Amino acid sequence: MGDVLVRVKVLPDDITVSLDELTEKIINKLPAGSSLLKKVQEPIAFGLSALILDIKIKESEGVLDTLEASIKDVEHVSQVDVVGVSRLSTSL
Repeated sequence: MGDVLVRVKVLPDDITVSLDELTEKIINKLPAGSSLLKKVQEPIAFGLSALILDIKIKESEGVLDTLEASIKDVEHVSQVDVVGVSRLSTSL
């Protein structure tokens, strides 16, 4: 089994939530063996922004459910959507 790139969209529960602090809390809650590769803030509306996170995680059964659950458990996370999943190549 290899590594998988998972792109998730995370919505905070309020516009006053610091997205940088929220990202740090999410990183601390990620399952073992996973890491954050990229973070982008995407404006939604009325001052609310979403986090678009690219997370590298070991491929295994139920890994997406585990990842989603760990992010949803973070304080101030309102919604988590998996936007895309792709297997990472180890050679070019």
